Amino acid sequence: MTEQSKRKLELIDEVYPAQRVQKSKERWESVWKGEKPEGRYPFAFGWTHFNPYNDYHTPQERLQKTLDGLIINGQFDDDLIPSVFPGLNNASIPSMFGAAEIRCGIETVCEKIILKNEDIDQLPEPKILPKSAAQHWLDAADYFMEETHGRIGVHICDMQGPFDSAAQLFGYDNLFLCAMEDPARYHRLLNLTTQAFILLWSEQEKRLGNAFVNCHFGAYDWIPRSAGATVSVDGLVMCSPNFYLEFVAPYITMIADALGGAVVHSCGDFRQVINELCATKGVNGINASQLSVRELFESGLDSTKTMIASTDIGNFDEDIEFVLRNNLRAVFSVWQ
Repeated sequence: MTEQSKRKLELIDEVYPAQRVQKSKERWESVWKGEKPEGRYPFAFGWTHFNPYNDYHTPQERLQKTLDGLIINGQFDDDLIPSVFPGLNNASIPSMFGAAEIRCGIETVCEKIILKNEDIDQLPEPKILPKSAAQHWLDAADYFMEETHGRIGVHICDMQGPFDSAAQLFGYDNLFLCAMEDPARYHRLLNLTTQAFILLWSEQEKRLGNAFVNCHFGAYDWIPRSAGATVSVDGLVMCSPNFYLEFVAPYITMIADALGGAVVHSCGDFRQVINELCATKGVNGINASQLSVRELFESGLDSTKTMIASTDIGNFDEDIEFVLRNNLRAVFSVWQ
């Protein structure tokens, strides 16, 4: 541990004393149990000085930025749990099949290694390859643990889920057509990308131990380990209910069976599949970046599932009132 990190961690211990952290964890856990939390519904403010999804950092840079943010955000009376989020890379799972990462500024994609349906037959079993995007996350996890001695949590990376990773390898248009025209090969591809997701998740969890935070939706959110794995399925916006049930839901359930449940995220407007998503075996909660609490509720999300809601600070009071009025389970990421 460097002297710089040591000094910052000491300051973080002062602004986040153990009693404060414990009370916040109890609030988060109460909601997931279907109980009314003590005092208030849990919420966390975002970072004020960097964008954890759009800013590309080395692990060393990310840790120092996060420690600075924790010291700044400690002045707010929210439920932030001290932890570091490593970042996002859309090439994480594709790299486990040998696809090269392509980076343009802050955006990451991968080379398309599936050009026709028949190429799926040649895909190998997923592996975490040396110098790959997947290996980067394991190296980052090792660094965070070494530099902090496990004194703050470390989030799972955002590696995207199996459906969108398959689309990175093949293209969305091709993936949808393959499902319709060649379902056996489609399912082989999704089985492989789901195995890759479970492998990379499990390796990070193994390295991080008690410091592991199983949420990547917000870089400052926290959920209990009992909720299961957090899975991004941004392609939901393009799925009909029937397509979702046949070609997406089985792989969410496969993750839930392997990792103790699933909490699903999608960007955009995916209201057309919320009923089916809530009925999917193993799904415990839903996160939406662009849908409001009201929109989620009116589309079928009820008090049997937890919503990880994103809200602007100007709408926060209204959203809390709506949650209370409809007896919903909700935790909040608050944008400032």
